[in-house]
Amino acid sequence: MFSIPLRDTDITPAWLAAALRLGNVDCPAIESVSAEPMTSLTSTMHRLRVVYSRPDSSAPRTLIRKQSAVDPAVRAAYGHYRGSAYEREVRFYGEIAPTTSVHVPRCYLARYDAETDEHVLLLEDLAATHEPGDLIGDVGADSVALCLGELALLHAARWGEPAPLNAARRRESQRYFRDCLAKCRPFLSEIVGGDLLARLEVFEGLLMSWTTQLGTRPLTLIHADVHPGNVLFPMGGAGRAVLVDWQGWREGPPARDIGRAVVLLMSVEDRRHVERDLVAQYCSVLRENGAECDEDEAFADYRIGAALQWNWAVTFACRREAWDDATRNAMPGLIRKAAIAALDAVT
Repeated sequence: MFSIPLRDTDITPAWLAAALRLGNVDCPAIESVSAEPMTSLTSTMHRLRVVYSRPDSSAPRTLIRKQSAVDPAVRAAYGHYRGSAYEREVRFYGEIAPTTSVHVPRCYLARYDAETDEHVLLLEDLAATHEPGDLIGDVGADSVALCLGELALLHAARWGEPAPLNAARRRESQRYFRDCLAKCRPFLSEIVGGDLLARLEVFEGLLMSWTTQLGTRPLTLIHADVHPGNVLFPMGGAGRAVLVDWQGWREGPPARDIGRAVVLLMSVEDRRHVERDLVAQYCSVLRENGAECDEDEAFADYRIGAALQWNWAVTFACRREAWDDATRNAMPGLIRKAAIAALDAVT
């Protein structure tokens, strides 16, 4: 069985050469490999820089290495959502990505050890052509349209039938939201203001009806975490967006992906101005790829998906002890966007 490196010192030239050959790369001898840390909340990530014995080799000179988080607290907070998040990402690149046309980085290696919950991915480094969205700033409508186009390709590939309604699960979700809100109320009030928080008291009462409505729609494979850092946009605006971080993919209502992408990527003003046009463009790509889509119904579902970002913001705030500095800096702005999107829906 191919070994999963547990320490940085395990990333040797011999190990990397063997890994690349498993990924069907014509790899000459590797003279050296160095690792530069990258920011990641849920995993350990490095950019690997590789020097080959043949300078003219077409083998990749930089790679992204992604592995299970070293910190036990991070693993406890994020590693076992709906089973191991690390196993899910390995499964995505090995089983799901080859069956869709959504744009993702090329994966050279994907391995997971169920006994230790260790995983390793070696991914294409797109830093020369793409850059992630700004977690603190905003993304323009044209870039968001690129993101929604990729989501439409993902959704169309698995467009299916509604799942049987699960009232018990919806009640549990409502209870969890209520408990998290009670725990985080002072923190959230400081970010969004007591008046806005009070106006959102009606949100809990709408959760059951909203999630029930989405449960009557076709389900599909969703990314489930389309925030700015998980979308790579082409530099200069020409080309396709790339979706990364597939630890949370699952079957679900597509409106959850669309709502999160539009709400978290855009400014509130831009969102309000172009959201209907963006949903219409998304529906157009769906139809071009064989999925049925009524624009009015899709927009009504999108508004629910947008409002449900407040549910995400509240429940995610309960895990803020495990946030890294980048997340801690970005979350106030994202929470405010989610709160206003929910207020737009309830009013």
